[in-house]
Amino acid sequence: MLNFTYKISESSSLNFEFGYLTYLLLVCFIFISWLGFSNKRSKRSLILRFIQISLLIFAIYPPQISSVTKETPTKGEIFVIDSSLSMGEDAVKACEKLSTNDENIIYYSVDSLSKEKLGSSDISSKLTDLGKIFKELSLKYKDTKIKLCSDGQDLSQVTDEGIRELKKSRITIEPLYIDANLLREQEILVKNITAPIIITQGEELKVNYTIENPSNKEVKGSQANILLDNKLIDKKKLSLLPFESNLYDQTFNNLAPGRHKITISLDEETNSSLSRWVYVKENLKILVVNANKEEANLLRRIFAVLQTDIEYIDLKNGDSLPSNLEQYSSIILNDVPKDLLSNKFLEQLNSHVINTGRDLSILGGDSSFGLGKYANSILEDLSPLSSVPPRSKVEKLPSAVMIVIDKSGSMAEQGKIMAAKLAALSTIESLKDTDYVGVIGFDQGPLSVIEINLVAEVKKDAKYRLQANLNAEGHTNLLPALALANLRLAEMKVGRKHIIVLTDGQIPQSNSDAFSNTINKIRQGGITISTVGLGYEADVAFLQYLAKSTKGSFYQTLDASRLPKIFLEDVKIAVGEDTIKEQSSYPVKAVSGIFESLSPAPELAGFVETKLKDAARLEAEVLKGDKKFPLFASWKKGNGKVYALATDIQGRWSAPWLKWQDLVTLVSKMSKDVDGKSSGGVKDIPKFDFRYSAEGREIKFELFIYDKASISQTKDKSSSISLTPLDNSKGSSQIILNEIKPGLYIGKGEINTAGDYLAKIQAGDFSFNELGITISLNDLGEKKGGGINYDLLSRIHQETSQIISNNKTEEKNIKIFEDNAEPSKVVPIWPFLIAWVLVLVLEVLSREKYSARR
Repeated sequence: MLNFTYKISESSSLNFEFGYLTYLLLVCFIFISWLGFSNKRSKRSLILRFIQISLLIFAIYPPQISSVTKETPTKGEIFVIDSSLSMGEDAVKACEKLSTNDENIIYYSVDSLSKEKLGSSDISSKLTDLGKIFKELSLKYKDTKIKLCSDGQDLSQVTDEGIRELKKSRITIEPLYIDANLLREQEILVKNITAPIIITQGEELKVNYTIENPSNKEVKGSQANILLDNKLIDKKKLSLLPFESNLYDQTFNNLAPGRHKITISLDEETNSSLSRWVYVKENLKILVVNANKEEANLLRRIFAVLQTDIEYIDLKNGDSLPSNLEQYSSIILNDVPKDLLSNKFLEQLNSHVINTGRDLSILGGDSSFGLGKYANSILEDLSPLSSVPPRSKVEKLPSAVMIVIDKSGSMAEQGKIMAAKLAALSTIESLKDTDYVGVIGFDQGPLSVIEINLVAEVKKDAKYRLQANLNAEGHTNLLPALALANLRLAEMKVGRKHIIVLTDGQIPQSNSDAFSNTINKIRQGGITISTVGLGYEADVAFLQYLAKSTKGSFYQTLDASRLPKIFLEDVKIAVGEDTIKEQSSYPVKAVSGIFESLSPAPELAGFVETKLKDAARLEAEVLKGDKKFPLFASWKKGNGKVYALATDIQGRWSAPWLKWQDLVTLVSKMSKDVDGKSSGGVKDIPKFDFRYSAEGREIKFELFIYDKASISQTKDKSSSISLTPLDNSKGSSQIILNEIKPGLYIGKGEINTAGDYLAKIQAGDFSFNELGITISLNDLGEKKGGGINYDLLSRIHQETSQIISNNKTEEKNIKIFEDNAEPSKVVPIWPFLIAWVLVLVLEVLSREKYSARR
């Protein structure tokens, strides 16, 4: 074979390749030339015959036109190394040692080739696509043998089309295998990270994360890096025994409004990290003035649901009144006697409402209106209800709480038991020293973790007892623990008795007579039970029944980190201030305005007697026999508006309202709805959990809405999540959410690019547009520790190995890494044939003319 290349320009050339027939034609030409010279033929005729033979050669072996921008000719085989995330530095180095010629090494990651090794920071956020790699190889290297060094784990999406392209280009792929131990999993891992989805500006953010050591070696000297918005803010030294996992926490304060990315990253040796996004919501700022901190428990719970920016002033707890009210859009006086409010504050308050146009809400109680000496004061002038002298007072009695916690084996998962300990400790610390508290753990049987006693005594060693005695093991059996809690509370002489039950599993014998008898005894003893179901596996139906039967509350969460908040909310309502009540129930009747738009309000256990002022608007009233008394009134006062409620929002007289679905709406109308504003993309958002997970190219979303009113608004309505990359790149996608059961929505979609995304949720009438999520290459399957996919590598080798022989490949000149190469174009045969005929005619005419002269 003869090869000849003629360079036309910097970017193109003519390639000639002649077979053995060329030699025969050249021999014929030499013979004809010899005859011509011996017969003294014309030189012109010889030249024409040479041109004819050349044209015949080009017709038989037409040249190819190739266009390239860069070429590096070398000899030998091409060596392709996988440098994606799943390989790691050690594996890439092992591959390099297998190559005999460094100049022939090409690296690939994701979907492109490179002569330079790709570091971990150069790896794209996309999954490796060997199908595209095969197409690029087929364009640049024909009749070539390629040695491939890869773990095969990123080949799961290789298409048959890519292999067909290799076959067309007659390319053989020969896998080279390295030691699978080089692909071992990380020594330590960040297993999970939990944080609230949304918090209010000024609220403390607590993040929990778990570090696991899956190896049989002790780990010392490593560290966890805590990053906020990709900036390092803290480091934590790690020490883990073999197969140990530990729960850690990190607190963030004074986060600015907006989205924030929390990342827990291990040191450079492991390169394991997880991220979670938190949204800090800026809302209307409301000032709540209380006499005592305990009297704001219910309001704190309501405003936590509303996720509103609140500032609480507790006057009897030593707080001072603000000197300037300009920063507050609304002010709530929660059962505050006039004597605790300075004249300067009252004058500022009067100007704040009348001149500035802000709103004021006056809430009742045993220290308000006539009971709080409002008569003949600025408060009396501002209020739409005038005061009436007080009726009676009742002394408060202490409360007793038993915390019953599931400590079965399943509670060891996902940090559940540790979160339960934190919840129990927070509850104990929140109670008054004169209250009583105890803790019972249960698996097959009950364990008295902390005997019921005065809170002041229990606080001394509560943390130690919880840590030492509450450990997860065994199976779930609630009945004996519930019976023990009832027995302990029955002996207590207190005003209120309450049980909190936490479990993550099914309850055996829940339909038995023994359970029914125990529940009846608890109910007859005046004990209330609130239940908390943790996760999907919790026995929701029975827990709801247990709470409803004893006039308690039911909660459910998928996130163990929310347990302390749930416990605190529940116990403060359950033992709140329910001992001050009259021995009767008073029906509530809606008249106009806000109350007309709400569902019927339950009866009240008491109220403050007041009188409606002439210019005021009556919105609700209470009935006492055949008499009617104003309950809720409003009026315009100057440029502002004032609301007055003649009962409390503390759980004393308003205890029946604790389960009223529109209680939150009522408080919202008196505060958040002051000027119709809502900030941060948040409007009427119920309590919800939002989770996501990715595996391969599939991403799964789980949305769980808790409160019944919001569930009814989303039922049988379209729900979806749209994902938009936060780096402003294109590629938004929408994933449909399917309702699995009331309040639970699950959706699945495809994703092939790691990175940060903005998730916009739409579930019926409920929407939120500011959630961030992070999908990593680890999530998508591009990770270390998967071993070598021998089956797939063998398949590629088998399907391409019969294309060309090894010897032929090794003899060729291989052009490595031709950027932007285009397929060669073969010049057509017909121009050469036409030219040959013309030259032949010309030669015949020339010969005839020569003969005529002779």
